[in-house]
Amino acid sequence: MKPKIIKSNWRVEVEPSLRFSRQFYVNNGYTDEQIDIEFQRECDKLAIQIQRHVDNWGGVRVMRDIKEVCPYCGYNWEKEPGCCDEAIKEYDKERKELLKKTFLNDV
Repeated sequence: MKPKIIKSNWRVEVEPSLRFSRQFYVNNGYTDEQIDIEFQRECDKLAIQIQRHVDNWGGVRVMRDIKEVCPYCGYNWEKEPGCCDEAIKEYDKERKELLKKTFLNDV
């Protein structure tokens, strides 16, 4: 027997044509937070234009994907990093500090 397929959650995704790429902003000294603000601003403007000029929409939201990566090598983030030496060293250091604090609070 084949499963029954139900199609739901219909929507239209609009990809903004951002004026500049992330690399442009990085090359010009923007921080990640500043770049996110610029991209959010551009997407918000587009959402307002859609609401003003398009009929029959049920909701317009600005959405984005969020991905956690290692700040040193860019590899996918895990609870206990094992991707690069720098991440492992920092994780070990933070863990030792936490254990010290925990031990001192228990005494």
